[in-house]
Amino acid sequence: MSERWQEIIGYSSTEMVNPGEDFWPRIHPDDVKEVKLRLQAYLAGQSSSYAAEFRMRCKDGSYKWIRSQAMALFELSGKPIRMVGSHTDIDERKRAEDQLRASEARYRVLFENSPVAIIEYDLRGLRAWLSGLRAEGVTDFSTYADAHSEVFKHLLNGVVLTGVNNETFRLVGATNQAEVFASLSRIVTSDVGKVRRALCHALWDGRTAIEGEMQINAIDGAPRRVFYRWWVPS
Repeated sequence: MSERWQEIIGYSSTEMVNPGEDFWPRIHPDDVKEVKLRLQAYLAGQSSSYAAEFRMRCKDGSYKWIRSQAMALFELSGKPIRMVGSHTDIDERKRAEDQLRASEARYRVLFENSPVAIIEYDLRGLRAWLSGLRAEGVTDFSTYADAHSEVFKHLLNGVVLTGVNNETFRLVGATNQAEVFASLSRIVTSDVGKVRRALCHALWDGRTAIEGEMQINAIDGAPRRVFYRWWVPS
């Protein structure tokens, strides 16, 4: 095992007597099985490459995330002769991923239980559509919108509805997201076209938020007058 490998887990090059023998005992018990399966599959010719991510015990007793990659030299019979690999310290990346997952989980709890109705959209396709209009030579969005008002009568080009929270269900009288999606034609009113146009205009101008009042309908047809605020991450 190289000096760099020993350094990653907190040792100097002279501290470990038999670093090769110390390899498997240092892998976290929960990761050993997966690492061995990946390695065995590669050496048996069942996989074209070997790579694994696992936790390895350091000198101070803590565990650090490592990415292991290797290539083997095989005889014509398929028997492995020699294997050379590398270890990369990916601890910071893995910890950042864990923090991101925890943050997303906290957001999801707040989203689902907010007392305000929240609707999530993926607008990347809409941004691409607007960029395409610019590429086609459109310079004044208001003029374009006046000439193509039918565009705003339907779900905007490139917009994907990705989620609604519990308060939205209550507002429109739905029990789940699928019911909301299936009932959109009854929920939306002609006011939505104006909001869609305003959102497009805001994005065209580089603004990230619009707000106002509009009417929607519950699934049973009951009208709902709502204040809306659309915010788009910049």
